[in-house]
Amino acid sequence: MRTLVTLGFTSLLLISQSLLATNLVDEKNGFKTTLVKMEQEKNQFPTPPNNDVSLIKFDTAIGQMSAFITNVKTTSKSKKYPAIIWLSGGFPSGGASESLWEERPVDNDQSAKSYLTKDMVMMIPSFRGSFSNPGYQENFLGEVDDVLAALDYLLSLEHVNHNKIYLAGHSTGATLALLVAASTDKFNGVFAFGPVADPKNYGRNTQLHDTSNEKEAYFRAPINFLQYIESDTFIIEGASGNADSLEAMQAKNADSNKHLNFTLIKGADHFSVLHPLNEMLSKTIKSNKVGNLIQKAFDIFSDKQLKAEDSEKLNEIKARKVDLNKETTLMYTMLSDNKTHLSNAVSDYEAAGYITANIELYGESVGVKYYALYVGKSLVPKRKADVFKNSKAVKGISNEYGLVYMGWDVK
Repeated sequence: MRTLVTLGFTSLLLISQSLLATNLVDEKNGFKTTLVKMEQEKNQFPTPPNNDVSLIKFDTAIGQMSAFITNVKTTSKSKKYPAIIWLSGGFPSGGASESLWEERPVDNDQSAKSYLTKDMVMMIPSFRGSFSNPGYQENFLGEVDDVLAALDYLLSLEHVNHNKIYLAGHSTGATLALLVAASTDKFNGVFAFGPVADPKNYGRNTQLHDTSNEKEAYFRAPINFLQYIESDTFIIEGASGNADSLEAMQAKNADSNKHLNFTLIKGADHFSVLHPLNEMLSKTIKSNKVGNLIQKAFDIFSDKQLKAEDSEKLNEIKARKVDLNKETTLMYTMLSDNKTHLSNAVSDYEAAGYITANIELYGESVGVKYYALYVGKSLVPKRKADVFKNSKAVKGISNEYGLVYMGWDVK
């Protein structure tokens, strides 16, 4: 018994603190991080290109920090606008770059430009130790307090609807968003795109704190504080992204907190999930039915992309003098680093009327071997509706087995 108590003292202390706490702020009260790496960036915030976005300073416990905020035309004092705080990914998390107003590919649009609308206030804050802000980077501890300070800034604005303030983030920004959600109930909704359950997953070089202290890692891991989240929170990831983290948090929650919604988007990765869902959220953020729209919104976007790819391929084979009025075999390619996944998909493809070829080695990248499965069907390319119908069916089966759909060509 003595050995058990000695070895588990820190854990027992954390458990006792947890039993008395009502949120993450309560639980970490009095804790101060010990940094072993003092990271501080002196780079300047980019200059907004027009009057749609302003560079402002907001107060925090350790001094003023920089943020972008969008300008809305307040036609009357009674007009109140919804607002959203966007937390960018990468290290350090938060802050912004010229990507906010530059064109980005739809399969990797991390800009959150979708919220640059005349009917919404968007704030993109930066945090301690970055963009010449005071303090040092703490990676998921003190930055929580900085986001809460950004929330206080929005709550001070007369033209913001204080009952319609949202929080969203991608990757490291999503991980931070979950920790913030566990610290306050003042957000009307939280959208976390591709967070991790524990920042240790980002690698040892991102851990700026004393790793010998168990509390340091504990207070930075969202999976430990899901029970405190009281805002409706949507944890979203592409099926080929940080799916393990989403599933770990979903298993930990076990439906005990009804405010949490976990959505793994089939056919999407860590980046392609952003554009279509941000577009949808910017239009429906006032609705209480967001959760039902998430997969549907991505499916609609994916269909549009697939039709565009099919049209481009049809134009390409037409340029190659392929007779579009003549029946020909369209061969679809699916890739995976797991031959078993490809093998399991074969029976579904054959049941759907597709011919299948032997699975073969496709190539190798960074020491990982990728295998290919080819499936085909005879169609008249001129009949675009049939081409798209089959592309959608082939990709649908591919998504079910976690394969990478590579498109088609004529045999």
